[in-house]
Amino acid sequence: MGISVPLAVISGLVLSGVILVTSDLSLTWQALLFVSLIAAAALFVRGDAKGVLLFLFCLLLPVEMTKGIAHDFNATTVLALSPADMAFAVLFMIWAIGKAFVERTPLVWTRTHTALIAFLVWMAICGATSMAADSTVLTLAIYAKYFFFLLVVADLTANPAYFRIALAGFAAGLLLQLAMVGLEVLSPTRVFVEGLKQADIGRSLVYDEAGGLHIDRVSGLMVHPNSFSSYLALVLPPLVMLVTGARSSLSPAARRLCRLLLAGGAVALLLSLSRGGWIALGVALLVMGIVSLRFELLAWRQFVIGCLVAVVGSAVLLVAYPPAYYRLTDSDQGSSQARSAMMSQAIDIFETHPLTGVGPGAYTTATRTIIPPGFAHFNKDYRQQLGKIFVHNKYLLVAAETGAVGLVLFILFLASAIFRPLRHFREMEATDRILAIGLAGSLVGQAVGFLFDHFAYDVRIGLFMVCAAMLMSLTGAARRAAVAPNSVPAHEHIGVRCATSPVS
Repeated sequence: MGISVPLAVISGLVLSGVILVTSDLSLTWQALLFVSLIAAAALFVRGDAKGVLLFLFCLLLPVEMTKGIAHDFNATTVLALSPADMAFAVLFMIWAIGKAFVERTPLVWTRTHTALIAFLVWMAICGATSMAADSTVLTLAIYAKYFFFLLVVADLTANPAYFRIALAGFAAGLLLQLAMVGLEVLSPTRVFVEGLKQADIGRSLVYDEAGGLHIDRVSGLMVHPNSFSSYLALVLPPLVMLVTGARSSLSPAARRLCRLLLAGGAVALLLSLSRGGWIALGVALLVMGIVSLRFELLAWRQFVIGCLVAVVGSAVLLVAYPPAYYRLTDSDQGSSQARSAMMSQAIDIFETHPLTGVGPGAYTTATRTIIPPGFAHFNKDYRQQLGKIFVHNKYLLVAAETGAVGLVLFILFLASAIFRPLRHFREMEATDRILAIGLAGSLVGQAVGFLFDHFAYDVRIGLFMVCAAMLMSLTGAARRAAVAPNSVPAHEHIGVRCATSPVS
């Protein structure tokens, strides 16, 4: 059904306001806005605003091109606007109006939503005693946005056609990222994208073992190679499952595209030289294999062969690309020492404030007053640098900022997002099962990645929420089909075989 004229006018006013507010931005941003306007015109002609906006949102979400709106006193927590936020703002408006006045259907709500709300409420409670109120307000606003990502995407992708649109958006986004990686590899100098605030620390590596070999790590359209590797560890598991387990459900063109994306993503992950990303993907693949065994989608012989192929393939890659081998064996230029020091400080902060922590976003403020005895061995400049960085462990960061209760609630949310959907696994169509295993593997990989990086409030949390929402949609569709068989036509399961089905 086409979008109504009043809604089109409101959307146009919102877009016009965004353009006026951001008129002083860089040429890159202006180009993105121009493309967004073309997309907006296309969606009104097509008559499916939500579908086009959902596609744009999923495509642009991993593009960390931001414009700061507000920041805290320490300038460590920044409330910013990204291209994906712009697409989501209009999507949310259209979705909310349609939900309230047109469709009048109940929200898709699961215990995972409830678990996340409980964590956010506790974050707000901890904010009452925060050591940095301004940081806490901004952090709560950012996490509220990510909650709405979960809410809206879970509700929309319960419709199988919208689920496939979201998948297509992520595929297009990965293609865009790989194109940027190609530019980084081919360019004789470092590639700078106007408006993309890329971090300098940890981007270039020098290997003493290789005679001072200098390597620049790739980061695509994200701020740091570690962030890029986390994104790849999120998007590659579903591709692995589609390529290995859903070949019969894919058209020849889709099979070629999936293989291209998987191969390109694997190479990009290697070039990111992120050990945390490698470990996260390895654990995700192992868990996916075990779950496939559990539900008899994989024979033991296939599992063993797959493990052998993975081990041999990894060894070949290390030999073929020596910087990856040196990344594992050579000095990490003090990275491990810094991470260990930050972890000891995070533990001290938690022990000092075990119940409510120091407040969401207040970690760097706390590092100025809670200093471990071991820091006495470091010089003043080094201590100050450590104090400006979030501890590179999401679980310790949550514990330090929200206390033991916050950590428990956060882990309960992760467990609910990853494991509860598998309770409905046997109710699902074959292709949906394969996708569900891939998405669950993605979330497991991120949960493992939390051990190696802070994921403080950046877009990786938003990516996790969208992936969790899509996994919920798979199982939610299965439950509705089981309770009311006529509510979801047999041919309208999520699976990619129905990729050409229209949006109702």
